[in-house]
Amino acid sequence: MADKSQADLFRSTVPPAYTELSDAQRHDWLRLFRSPRIGPVTFRDLLNHFGSARQAIVALESGQFGSKRFQLADVHEISRELERAQKFGA
Repeated sequence: MADKSQADLFRSTVPPAYTELSDAQRHDWLRLFRSPRIGPVTFRDLLNHFGSARQAIVALESGQFGSKRFQLADVHEISRELERAQKFGA
């Protein structure tokens, strides 16, 4: 059995407010995360900076995120992915 310090390594660091996402929030999170050049660290930084995936998407689409350019994942492809996941009970 893992001691307490090891068990803490596997505890989620996601704040409780982020564990229950609406369908729109889930779509925005997936769209942001599936975008090229946005990995886990950038995703977290964008959420922390803008407060939500929706606000991050708005900022990235309007070029408000400094000189870095991001091409966001296709909104229709994300919708299809979520529909497939729901169809299979994911």
